[in-house]
Amino acid sequence: MALAACVPLVALTVAGTACRSESAPAPSASAPRDDRADAAAAEAALREYFAAASAKACDRMTAVAAKAMTPDECAQSLEEIERHDTRFIDVTKWARDGRDPSAMLASTRVTMDGRERVLVLRVERQDGRWKVRL
Repeated sequence: MALAACVPLVALTVAGTACRSESAPAPSASAPRDDRADAAAAEAALREYFAAASAKACDRMTAVAAKAMTPDECAQSLEEIERHDTRFIDVTKWARDGRDPSAMLASTRVTMDGRERVLVLRVERQDGRWKVRL
């Protein structure tokens, strides 16, 4: 898999780096148009969050986080990135959250402590913007 750019991930107490693959799947062509558009917008929010984490820009991370982070919480999240050497690989699948139709769930591949894992990350619409739920 060819990797173009890597940026850190912080979600659910898991931290890492996002690597955009040339072969990363687009939202499913069989999904309703609104789901595809929402998945694309939600993925943009995820990638912005990861880019902000890579830059250690807590103000940018908080701007795309569903829950505001204090400076201490941001520092703890960034420490997790380093401690577990977690790397975000890609989004493999998007689905509408059955509990809240204004939220999307992303199935993602990450490496953490040298092992590949699958994480489901939630991205929700708040005040017209997509935000990452930590």
